[in-house]
Amino acid sequence: MKRFACQKERTGRSLVILHPIVHFKSIQMAQIIGRIVQDAIVRKTKKREFISFTLVENYSYKNKAGEQIKEATFYDCAYWRSTALAPYLKKGMKILVVGRIKATAYTTKQGELKASLQLVAQDIQL
Repeated sequence: MKRFACQKERTGRSLVILHPIVHFKSIQMAQIIGRIVQDAIVRKTKKREFISFTLVENYSYKNKAGEQIKEATFYDCAYWRSTALAPYLKKGMKILVVGRIKATAYTTKQGELKASLQLVAQDIQL
């Protein structure tokens, strides 16, 4: 355990906090609740199999004029841990996906620059 000393600003007393040493590989973590756009597909690379599906996150808000605005964000998801979940991930199902977001940019055949968000899933809750 490491000891961290900090000051309380209001009372002026010192405060000692015991904090465990934790090493994170990556602190970038996303939790997305959304619906599956189409049934999950098992895809193969040269060495491994993974589950691929698209998740949509819908949200709405009111603008300054008081109009209801609806927006959606689509995430291409890849789950590398097991392919056993694939038959259970069906279109329209609401799930929670925990993982990291990977942004990629690419050029289409027409020369248009596009971007996509991929969610590399570490945990899926049905």
